[in-house]
Amino acid sequence: MTNNPNELTIENSVLVLIDHQPAVAINVHSIDLGLLVNNVAALARVAKALGVPTVLTTGSIHSAAAPALR
Repeated sequence: MTNNPNELTIENSVLVLIDHQPAVAINVHSIDLGLLVNNVAALARVAKALGVPTVLTTGSIHSAAAPALR
């Protein structure tokens, strides 16, 4: 362990997933959609396994867009 006051730990970290909805993901062209979904899912699973708090946000849960990616 270092004496770095800015060191990231599980206790001072949080994972924030912003607007992970199909209507948003479809417009991402820098990565394959399947790979994007798999990467986000893996990141969320690892955060859960490590006990890192996770926040999922969306602009509107009841919009014309499809439900959040699962």
